[in-house]
Amino acid sequence: MDADIYNYSACGLDNVMLVDMPRLMGDDEGDTIIIANINGLHRCIAHSVVSAPGRLTSQEIKFLRTWAGYTQAEFAALMDVSRITVNHWEKGEACLTRNNDVLIRQMVAERLGEDLTFSEATDKAAPMIAEKHYQIDASNPKAYSAKPA
Repeated sequence: MDADIYNYSACGLDNVMLVDMPRLMGDDEGDTIIIANINGLHRCIAHSVVSAPGRLTSQEIKFLRTWAGYTQAEFAALMDVSRITVNHWEKGEACLTRNNDVLIRQMVAERLGEDLTFSEATDKAAPMIAEKHYQIDASNPKAYSAKPA
């Protein structure tokens, strides 16, 4: 078994890297990746996304909504917007306002059982930054943890 960095784009985010991810040596078609405790991994990713500075991207909005277990219609009702608006956010066809970014972060932080004050969420919902990368320590699937990017 070998371990290295794995781009975990299957979660819907192109910028999630699993560091020290164990790989089973494969055959001519490549190595096999086994992701244990996927719920714990997605929880860690949700925490990383909510905690990262910069306006939420379309991929991040969709990841957080689905992780929290909401349909687009349910999410829209909570956000006091139309389902079409949520759809446009997730496709990158409409910009998320800072207030909506803050609300999403606070809703997800509540689901995570974390305290995220309005001022902390507002600080994180700053204008877009060029690129965000999330690194998750995958060496212990029982306790995934975010690594500084």
